[in-house]
Amino acid sequence: METWQTPTLAGFLERLGRYRIEFRTVIDVGASNGLWTKDVIARFPAPDYFLVEARREHEPGLQALQRVHPNVRYAVCAAADRAGEVHFHGGDLFGGLAAHEPFREHDLVVPARTLDELARTYALRPPFFLKLDTHGFEEQILAGGPEVLANTAVAVIEAYNHRMGFGNLLFPELCAKMEGWGFRCLDFFDPLYRPHDGAFWQADFAFARSTWPGFAHPSYL
Repeated sequence: METWQTPTLAGFLERLGRYRIEFRTVIDVGASNGLWTKDVIARFPAPDYFLVEARREHEPGLQALQRVHPNVRYAVCAAADRAGEVHFHGGDLFGGLAAHEPFREHDLVVPARTLDELARTYALRPPFFLKLDTHGFEEQILAGGPEVLANTAVAVIEAYNHRMGFGNLLFPELCAKMEGWGFRCLDFFDPLYRPHDGAFWQADFAFARSTWPGFAHPSYL
């Protein structure tokens, strides 16, 4: 199987080149230490990159990435539907679980900003490639970014097939909301199956504007 046919990030990035969707800034929300951005910038080195990460512990990795790539900037905060603070589950450094209510254990309080405010403050240049790896906080983050979303050409959002106990969107619900904002599902990759029973747990879903010309192509070939 050729790389472009694989359900992986590498396969998606190769397909993204074929889609001919233009973007000037990649916004990586839930960036951790920049691992995802490293893969994307290797394939698309020209755009600007803006990384949003709530955990201060990841800042050394973000600084190291910025030293290698001058087109990378970052902010240490959570993205949310309103500015202020949110609660963050600190049990897993790479977990990234946020909520407005405190967690029973491992509760951290971190600063929160909206995507729209970040885009204005840092003068981010549209069109955007928006990525959310935010473990169920997607609806709140998108609510804080209507201007960013209106200027987004492609979005990759990690979404789930099961409720996790704090109101996360299931992937069909996310698809419906994105359709209401003028997007259609374009791709998916990196499916994950849970050890408990082998059921489909999550995947990364990619969305393009409903006006993307490829959606009008009526045939398989």
